[in-house]
Amino acid sequence: MLNMSITNPQIAIAGRVVEGETKKIIAGAMVKIIEMPEVFQTKLSLKAMQYGSQWQKMFERPDCKITASDGYFYFINLPTGEYVLETSLSANSTYSKVKTKVKVSDSINGKIPTTIIDDIIFSLTKVNAVISHRDEPNR
Repeated sequence: MLNMSITNPQIAIAGRVVEGETKKIIAGAMVKIIEMPEVFQTKLSLKAMQYGSQWQKMFERPDCKITASDGYFYFINLPTGEYVLETSLSANSTYSKVKTKVKVSDSINGKIPTTIIDDIIFSLTKVNAVISHRDEPNR
């Protein structure tokens, strides 16, 4: 008999990217995890081996997301620990990269609390990251 378990992905980090002065929503920004716990790094290494040369060309990966048309992004099923996100636009953009530190907390009653980043703000003249952390259990 085959035993199966179905798991629902749990959002661990969620946020939105906007332009600093105008508060315009930024769709198509790349949000990448550049620092992570060792256990997640090991998972990524295994995925990279699985996908081979395609891995570096993939935009949607467990460690890399593109913001949706509403500026939002999310990462699912992340292990507990500290992460650093780097948000950027295309190489010819006048915006600088923004780095944001985020902590994924231990599970509560078997659920991963979602760390919500209110806004990652791009600025033309300087880089600011305005962060507000609220740990909320998934609903």
